[in-house]
Amino acid sequence: MEWFAAEHPTLMAAVRHAADAGLGTRAWQIGWTLSDYLDRQGRWLDLLAAHRAALAVTRPQADRFGEAQSHAGASRALIRLGRLDDARAYLERAIALFTELGDRDGRTRAHLGLGFVHQKQDRPRAALDQFHQALALHREAGNEAGAALFLNSIGYQLVLLGEYEEAIPYCQEALDLHAKLDYRHGQASAGDSLAYAYHHLGRFAEAAELYRRSIGLFQEVGNRWHEADTTVHLGEMYDAAGDRATALDTFRRALELLEQLNHPDADRLRARLAK
Repeated sequence: MEWFAAEHPTLMAAVRHAADAGLGTRAWQIGWTLSDYLDRQGRWLDLLAAHRAALAVTRPQADRFGEAQSHAGASRALIRLGRLDDARAYLERAIALFTELGDRDGRTRAHLGLGFVHQKQDRPRAALDQFHQALALHREAGNEAGAALFLNSIGYQLVLLGEYEEAIPYCQEALDLHAKLDYRHGQASAGDSLAYAYHHLGRFAEAAELYRRSIGLFQEVGNRWHEADTTVHLGEMYDAAGDRATALDTFRRALELLEQLNHPDADRLRARLAK
């Protein structure tokens, strides 16, 4: 992460230079390499700009793979920025291209993104359908890392539907697989989902332990947005447990993170604290 932070301006300039020079493959590859860093640091406008620059050259060159990767990458930024209809259009194009190319990995990633869009637009069953399609593709390929990702996505969507008991096996299997693979980001995400299920079942001690561990892991891997989101979940758990003072302190910590990211969720949390 430190290297990316130091080289960030140079790498963004490299994407633009490659696109201007008509080097489509180079442009989308640099943009893709930057994606995790830009996403985790909340630099979503840069993330969108990088992938759109790549799209401007891969599309006219009929580089189907580069175009698919750039559509998927741009959608990631659009989801974070709350531009969900745009994200959906980009993801549907990415799925069509990846399907045409026979690229199972790319298709599953796009299904994940489209599932998130459905989730945020209050279409939970449509989200579950996307996640189950992607899980089946990963199971078929014997891809444990991919399966773990979608097991967690299914579990979290079931939590959002209020189906807490049904969610636990999916979240637990995801957490176990990520631990087996020593993937800390995945452990943090699955831990947050499992904690959310326990929290809504009134199993507050188990939830608090998992939330705190996930927050620590998100801090380690440098994912500031997920750190903030999980901190909000922890605050909600304290509120549900009747510890209002600790809940407010926890919400304030989350608000600081969201304000640093200039994230739209900061406005909603600020309004919540003002009540």
